[in-house]
Amino acid sequence: MMRVVDLDVRTILKAKGNPFKLISQTVDGLKEDQLLQLHTPFAPTPLYRALGRRGFTHATIQLKRTHFVTQFYSAALGENWFFVDEGDTDLSRAVRDACEKSAGGDPSLVIAPLPM
Repeated sequence: MMRVVDLDVRTILKAKGNPFKLISQTVDGLKEDQLLQLHTPFAPTPLYRALGRRGFTHATIQLKRTHFVTQFYSAALGENWFFVDEGDTDLSRAVRDACEKSAGGDPSLVIAPLPM
């Protein structure tokens, strides 16, 4: 069972701050059954390589023009997963809508429900 550790750094970035240390500390604290769900105002492409070197892969969904949600999880799980808490109906709906809108739906992205 995967558990989500949610981190929203949009306000830090809006204030021209650098959230890298906070993100790194959060990643360092992840347990095997946890993934980082990161909220940013843009796709965090610099983190893809940085966390990839640490054994993580990612999936990114654009919810709004300035709201991206990226999940970083162990590369051992494979690629193209997006874990959704079915109890969070707003995020679940937004993720499904985003998948349908992206090139007619991203068939390579698997939306996996988290056990409640």
